[in-house]
Amino acid sequence: MALETGILTGTSTWVQLARFLVTLLVGVAVTRILLMPASRRLVSKKGDRKVTHSIENLVGVTGLFLTFTVALQAGSFGGLATIIGAIAAALTVAVGFGMRDQVASVVGGIFIHLDNPFIRGDYIKTEENEGVVKDIRLRATVLNGEGSEKLVVPNSTLTTNPVKNYTKGNRTKTSLEVPLETLKYKEHAETLKNAANDQSEVLTNPEPKVVLKGLEEDDVNAELQYWIRDPDDKKGVRSRVLEKYISGAIEKGLIQEEKEE
Repeated sequence: MALETGILTGTSTWVQLARFLVTLLVGVAVTRILLMPASRRLVSKKGDRKVTHSIENLVGVTGLFLTFTVALQAGSFGGLATIIGAIAAALTVAVGFGMRDQVASVVGGIFIHLDNPFIRGDYIKTEENEGVVKDIRLRATVLNGEGSEKLVVPNSTLTTNPVKNYTKGNRTKTSLEVPLETLKYKEHAETLKNAANDQSEVLTNPEPKVVLKGLEEDDVNAELQYWIRDPDDKKGVRSRVLEKYISGAIEKGLIQEEKEE
């Protein structure tokens, strides 16, 4: 008798699972394809990028939770109280089996989606990693680091440690790679920083800095890192900084001006 009424026995189990999976897939599709884009279009009309991101994420998380709950109901797997209890029990077991960090990262991901300390495109820095936010996932955040390297940072790290957001507050970090003569590296680096400081769009806090990237024959691959107010003027500022550096280096005799024949 117990076997006949058990959840995982008999052909009815497959019917329950089918109802659960179909409802789950439909709900996820509706949330991702209809609800989230609709909320983004509705809120984006006001022009606030961070609010749009928050509302879209909130709609997504809420929609997925409701989808999962309805799918369990459609599969006749118990009432809401039973479902919540089962989820809590599963999380307890997961932590007990060494998944404490993974669970903490998922919880951290939920808080990041709701609080929006940073969004895609922001330049952030933690104690060990820094880069442009490429993707914010539920368990980890993907950054584009220096040299186009991809960094996957657990969300638990980003919610339990200080995070500097250089984009928030109208600050955007940008960079310029320049090969510098090895023997006169210090003079070149100083001229490069002066070229950035001469631009009114470049911020003095944090101040521009030159970072070594590597060696190639007689040159040092260096990168000038600086922050600007207007992210839409990245290319224009970079071009003006480079022009200023070249003219300054020519005046100091660090590079030779090409003469027309």
